[in-house]
Amino acid sequence: MFCLRVLLLEARDRIGGRSWSSNIGGYPFEMGGTWDSLLASALAKFVNVDGAFGRNIMPQPANMFHVPEARELDTLSAQDRIDAIAHSLSPNERAVLEGFVLLCSGGTLRGMSFLEFLHWWAICGYTYQGCLDFLITYKFSGGQSSFAINFFKEALSTKRLTYAFNSPVKSIVDKGNKVEVKTRNGHTYQAACMICTVPLNVLSTVSFDPPLPAGKRAAISIGHVNQCVKVHAEVADKNMRSWTGVTYPSNPLVYAIGDGTTPAGNTHVVAFGGDQHHIQPEEKLAETLTAVRSLAPGKMDDVRRLVFHNWSKDEFAKGAWFFSPPKLLADHLEDMRARHGNVFFASSDWALLWRSFIDGAIEEGARAAMAVKTELAKTGKAIAHL
Repeated sequence: MFCLRVLLLEARDRIGGRSWSSNIGGYPFEMGGTWDSLLASALAKFVNVDGAFGRNIMPQPANMFHVPEARELDTLSAQDRIDAIAHSLSPNERAVLEGFVLLCSGGTLRGMSFLEFLHWWAICGYTYQGCLDFLITYKFSGGQSSFAINFFKEALSTKRLTYAFNSPVKSIVDKGNKVEVKTRNGHTYQAACMICTVPLNVLSTVSFDPPLPAGKRAAISIGHVNQCVKVHAEVADKNMRSWTGVTYPSNPLVYAIGDGTTPAGNTHVVAFGGDQHHIQPEEKLAETLTAVRSLAPGKMDDVRRLVFHNWSKDEFAKGAWFFSPPKLLADHLEDMRARHGNVFFASSDWALLWRSFIDGAIEEGARAAMAVKTELAKTGKAIAHL
């Protein structure tokens, strides 16, 4: 058994990163990620670039460029693809399609990669029902934070984990025989190897010595496009508990889902907007409330509570879940995944299969942990210098 002593440095006062639930009144509001026929028909037209609804162009979702022609598709935005099939879409099909696509990306139609959406479609089994099952239907009964806390407790039980919250990293220096990490609050830590889990949009705030390679720096300068606005509303109307609606393009909140009943007896509705007609809920509360009520006029007038977190202004996220612009993955996916000396990089932002999802974070964490374990076993380096 190869046991390592691990130091966890976390910028926030909690674990979980962009995956976070806030328990209010006994109900877990998912602040980060969790989760007809009209949308199903529109999606089928949108993804059918190969006569097989994406199966031929991306037969292996974990290796999205297995078919070389897939790289060419990463030059397209969602807007490019919609323009190409516009003649086959009814006005209502186009509205629900654009609303759903924007829900997934949190960006703009022109700014988001069509191929990345096709990748989401592929990992969901190439069907609309798969998208519903994997993206919307199921969630943790205790919220995502309860899931993360169980991971943390298991790591603590090994007695080999040391941790420090409220410790944003300022600089990382790889000295060859060890990595030195300095935090903003003046502390210095050393280890044989480091696993950096800083999201893509935040990596520019950390100084690296030696400097990061050109490809990784290019990816960081491009960043991902997701500036999702996620607003939870408790409304009095119990009939809204299983409701779904699209209010695109007239509303900054383009897509909303009824999500059951809170302990207070109110209906929980979660609504999404994006970088297109972006709003800052905490700065424009009246506008946000109007947007919520406009989702279903006359049925959501009695709003009892709004809950939200501004991921765009969160300095340790600078956006919501990863969604790429055109060309980023074709040009820089491997750059984002590559190690830099004794610094290894692990984030759902560059996972191969469930990129941007909790599953992708687990995938990346396992990959980096195995790489570090192999490296330390090979070199015989000291396990840690705390």
